[in-house]
Amino acid sequence: MSSLVALVALVSLLALGLAAVLCFAGAGLRPRRTMVAAEVLALGAVLGAAASVLVVALVGTTPGPRLGTDWLGLSVRLDAVSATMLALVSFVG
Repeated sequence: MSSLVALVALVSLLALGLAAVLCFAGAGLRPRRTMVAAEVLALGAVLGAAASVLVVALVGTTPGPRLGTDWLGLSVRLDAVSATMLALVSFVG
């Protein structure tokens, strides 16, 4: 269970990426629906970053599950530095 908690960081980053895609795809100068969706997704990213910081504070360094094959894969490691950087990026984003 604790290894899946590290994936909260990926959800936060995916929310910011989805907000960027919506903003580029929106028609017009400042489409209202796109701006509201971007604000909601950015708030979700900040909440996800706060959850990541809370996990690091309570559990400590948490390695995520490896996504890939036996010899090649990607993994997320949630530690104090990565949680701090995630909080900074999601707050500025």
